[in-house]
Amino acid sequence: MQAEKITNLKRPKVDILPIKPEEISKYWPLADFMIREALRFSGQFAEAEDIKDALINAEMQLFLVLDTRGMVSIKYLRLPLHGSRILRD
Repeated sequence: MQAEKITNLKRPKVDILPIKPEEISKYWPLADFMIREALRFSGQFAEAEDIKDALINAEMQLFLVLDTRGMVSIKYLRLPLHGSRILRD
């Protein structure tokens, strides 16, 4: 059987919402569980509260990722990345 070339890969549309440091407390109830689970599976290099503090102090940036199916995930990045800035007003 010959392998068929897959040409119609559909990716779900996603919206990425950067969360400002002053808004972390507002979104923390949503992010807390996901961050705790991620840390548990990554060797527990930090506690969730350490991540929260870094987000509030603008050492990291939090993003909420929403897809068209209503699924929510979170991403956070340690800064500074080359040319990156924390989102602010």
